[in-house]
Amino acid sequence: MKNISVVKTKLTKRFAGLIFAGFVLTLFSACKPALGSSWYPRVNDDIGMTMYITEISVADNPVVPVLSETPIDEADRLNKFSKAKTYIVTVPSSVEEVSIDNIKVKAVNSLSKMEPVLVDVKINGEGAPLVSGQTVPITIKVADNEGKYASIEKIIKITQSEPYDLELKSLKICGIDAMQGDISIPYKYSTIDPSNIEAKFKYGENETVIPVDVENSPVELKENDTVNIKIMVKGQKGQYKDFEKVIAVTREAKSEDEDEALQLLEMYVLGIKAEIGKTALVPENTQSLNPEDVVLSFKKFGYIPAEISPKPAVFGSEDIISLKLSVAAKEGKYQAWEMNITVKKSAGVLYNPIDKNGNKKYVVKINNIIENVDPFDYYNENYEFPASKFDEWVLHMPSMSGIIASYKFQDGSWSGNPEMVENIPSSIGSGFKAISNVKIYRYKTRKDRGSAHGTDAELAPNPHDNRFYFYRFTADASMGIKADNSMFCVDRYSKFLFYYSDPAKIKSIAGSKLPTEWTDYAAASIGDHIQFKKPFYMTDPVGYVKEDGSVVMYQWIKDNINASNYHAQENPAFTKPAEKKANGAGFSPYRNPIEIKKTEVSTEINPKYTVAEPMIMGQPASVYAHVGDNVSFEVRVLPSPEGENLSYQWYKRLNADGSSDEKIDGAVGAIYVPDTSAEIDAYCYCIIKNENTANGKVTEVKSEEAKFRLVPGSGEIIIDAESPKILKQPESISIAIGSSEEISLSVLAESVDGGNLTYQWFKADNEVDAGSPISDAVTETYTFTPETSAEHNDFYYCEVTNTNTGVNGNKTAIKKSSIVKVSVEALYRVSFSVSGDEGGFLTALHNGKSIESDTYIKKGEKIRFIATPKPRYIINGWECAGAAFEVPYADKTLAVLTVGAANAAVSVSFEPKMRLTIRPKIENESLQSWSTAGWADHKNHKYIDGAHFAHDLAVTVNANGDTGNIQWKYDFPFEGSGSGGWFDGGYGEYVKENDYIELGGDKADNNFVLAKDFSDFSEMDIVFKTYLIKSNRLDYWRSEWTTAGGGPVYPKQPLDNNSIIKLVYNETTGTWRLDAAALQLNQPERVTISYDENFTLADGEEKDFVITYTVNNNGYKHDEDKKYKNMDDGGENEASTRSKGTVKVIYTISWK
Repeated sequence: MKNISVVKTKLTKRFAGLIFAGFVLTLFSACKPALGSSWYPRVNDDIGMTMYITEISVADNPVVPVLSETPIDEADRLNKFSKAKTYIVTVPSSVEEVSIDNIKVKAVNSLSKMEPVLVDVKINGEGAPLVSGQTVPITIKVADNEGKYASIEKIIKITQSEPYDLELKSLKICGIDAMQGDISIPYKYSTIDPSNIEAKFKYGENETVIPVDVENSPVELKENDTVNIKIMVKGQKGQYKDFEKVIAVTREAKSEDEDEALQLLEMYVLGIKAEIGKTALVPENTQSLNPEDVVLSFKKFGYIPAEISPKPAVFGSEDIISLKLSVAAKEGKYQAWEMNITVKKSAGVLYNPIDKNGNKKYVVKINNIIENVDPFDYYNENYEFPASKFDEWVLHMPSMSGIIASYKFQDGSWSGNPEMVENIPSSIGSGFKAISNVKIYRYKTRKDRGSAHGTDAELAPNPHDNRFYFYRFTADASMGIKADNSMFCVDRYSKFLFYYSDPAKIKSIAGSKLPTEWTDYAAASIGDHIQFKKPFYMTDPVGYVKEDGSVVMYQWIKDNINASNYHAQENPAFTKPAEKKANGAGFSPYRNPIEIKKTEVSTEINPKYTVAEPMIMGQPASVYAHVGDNVSFEVRVLPSPEGENLSYQWYKRLNADGSSDEKIDGAVGAIYVPDTSAEIDAYCYCIIKNENTANGKVTEVKSEEAKFRLVPGSGEIIIDAESPKILKQPESISIAIGSSEEISLSVLAESVDGGNLTYQWFKADNEVDAGSPISDAVTETYTFTPETSAEHNDFYYCEVTNTNTGVNGNKTAIKKSSIVKVSVEALYRVSFSVSGDEGGFLTALHNGKSIESDTYIKKGEKIRFIATPKPRYIINGWECAGAAFEVPYADKTLAVLTVGAANAAVSVSFEPKMRLTIRPKIENESLQSWSTAGWADHKNHKYIDGAHFAHDLAVTVNANGDTGNIQWKYDFPFEGSGSGGWFDGGYGEYVKENDYIELGGDKADNNFVLAKDFSDFSEMDIVFKTYLIKSNRLDYWRSEWTTAGGGPVYPKQPLDNNSIIKLVYNETTGTWRLDAAALQLNQPERVTISYDENFTLADGEEKDFVITYTVNNNGYKHDEDKKYKNMDDGGENEASTRSKGTVKVIYTISWK
């Protein structure tokens, strides 16, 4: 393969005498080499004078030169600083990306005179994303504004410091200072959750309140008991690290005159259970919340109605609202209570009740879909910040470097017609390039701006023009010149900046370029103005506006201004839309629809579902009163789901043994107001039914019984002890025949009237008959070893007795727990493990529920095992002993065990292995060959619908000594007799059908695919070495030869001369990234090589790494036939290869 000789051209310094304040879109495309590489093989331009760099700072942090000797004095320090090639600096973790705006350079003309030189700084690659703790090299190029001195390149190695440690500056728990690490809080606080804590932290120069989490929130507090509360803060990337602190919190005892403190047990919002201390989620279609939508259940007191503030709480256009819940104090019962909560709408949330068999009503399917949205709808007037800010702001140009201005929107007002504001400062720039008496004008319509340069009559109306404001400035310059220039227009909706006009004339005055006669892009071509036939907002944005009014201009537009290039630009090298970051240049945000990822939730009725079991949140409370008093009973139930109806019926029972239950006529609501005209001593309860109207299924539940006692006149009211409240029922257990394992049955209960609880467990023969008390089983947990010699069932329950000696009636009340079954069955132990305890995870499911290893399972039942490899591991194999076992799928992720008549043991092993596959191809987007071959093309030379390519694409993979490579190579062949004759083309280099790629087509070869497995992932890298050349199709399909009538020879066009791009693998993060330091970009003249500098490939992904070649070397040679001279827009060009367009080399990389 022939080497390409890259011609070095001397840069011609151009000076535009006046600032062009609005940087126009251009056809020029700057290459995007990786950070740390040089633009040119030399350091300085071919200019004799040298300036001296005396200071460089990055994000206000001074750099340190890398020196081999220690300076002996201040003069020597400055000299060595200026001559250094490399500098180092550490920036705070808050600096996540370095752009040109972060870099400041000071220079002088000599180290003796120390006269300042104004310089312009460019950063190679436009910007550098930083990674905590890692060093990123960048290359800057420093040039003086006057063009007197040689430009200088410097390498700066930037290290982003680790995120800051959080320093706790203040801490309050329940409003009490907790900095000392242990506190006592009043009795009224029964739990601690994040809403009780206010913590202020310092990190770096910042001091602010940061929300904290509480481990195991909410944490219950008991009187006179100390609990360690762990508060936590999750670290923020580039800001601060994780933080933890333990505080000892002691709850004070209740004083004699204090009422009970409320302790929240459960909270439901619109029927959906919310985790206490966490954001409550509600369906996406929720518009507002009222007090009845929030159901709270408190320890000892059950359901208590709460108020909310604001009332109602309306979402409006927001997805999140905050509200305060509060319960007023009830004297003699409980203290006031309040809590702040956040409620968020969520697409994946709905009220999904469960029937008594555990079946949910709805089968919910959550799909992530991509929706294409019209960008004119996506970028609305409130995108990022309100468009109205541009009515409150004026525009200023605070400074100018060379002919490049800086911009700032800030508060102010416009005046006059057209609207105008005096620039602050009035004069900017220096020397020849200084301008004064600067005035800036604003036009709210494109037509108004067009009238100022006489093109308004040519402007077709556009429905989207109303989102743009257009700007212009005037100024006085040197030599008596008056400037009147277009600036950018601002898209008030997307906040991007666009150019909308270019100069019809560019005058040369004293060697400087002066743009004049500004003309709207849409106007007909005239002079230096070139008509742009699309709407101006389809050009590449030139910058963007931040919320604080600051303006960022992309580097490419600054380069264009320096080159007096103001034409509309649609750079084919831009492969993605522009982004709001310094190195985020790209194409117009209005070119393509906006892809929005949305969560779509669909529901369908579960065919197994019957009807929702009513869930009682508030039980009726006992009533003790006098005859004639106004009293009521209430039961609170979660709302019934759509299509189901709740009904209520109240009953009373006069005898404690339940022998006389009486249905109460008319008592058919959640609240029952009894007749109190006569003395009564009874119990009341409610039967709540729920009917599913779709299938006719009905279910019912019974509330707890509440005492109802009325005494005549003003007689003493006799109050009985309240029945205990059971918070958690015991659960049934199955054990294996022959097991000697101890089991435990537990009940959790509380006294609601301050009494003492005692326990007695009973054993029964069935679920109906009363059991016999078990000796010494008198605590809330009963632990025993059952008899397991044969299969049988035993039944157990617990009677919980509340004894309250402070009442004047019955001093005890008993509540019976649920009856549970202890089954002795033919069960067999199933144990499972991961071999070697590394490489992945193993999950076992029985009846759809996860089980632990060593669980006992009935014979004949199935266990499903799911093996989940860790990143970079695969499943090696399964082993099973003691049961039937199958692995149904080739990927080995699932295995099924059928329990037999013996204990079973299952294990899975994993092994490290990843397959790297790389497939190269060449894609011709828009590059054409010039053809004179064949009789037809020889008579009428033309561009054909494709191009011929030779290539050498080499890929090498290294991994700790293990190497793999491919080389996909094709040379244009040398053919012919070698006699030197011209007939049939003679001896020379030819193009062929098999090297031709048509427009929009691509070329690949399955014989050149790198596919290799790796088990060691240390020191891995991929090296791409790319050679690419395009040829025309000349006479007899020769590459560089024509005969009479074939016209001049347009030679081969080199596109890439063995550039090297390297990807390296980070085993810790599991990600492939570009190695900027290893880049060797060999870019021929008139070719722009670009690629995704931020390319990453994570474990399990497949992506295309695309290298884009954009060539602009078209036009004609002086001896070309005149009929072919205007075949393209390249003009006369002796170096022409008849090449203009884009081709891509694509490496499809799979790492799975």
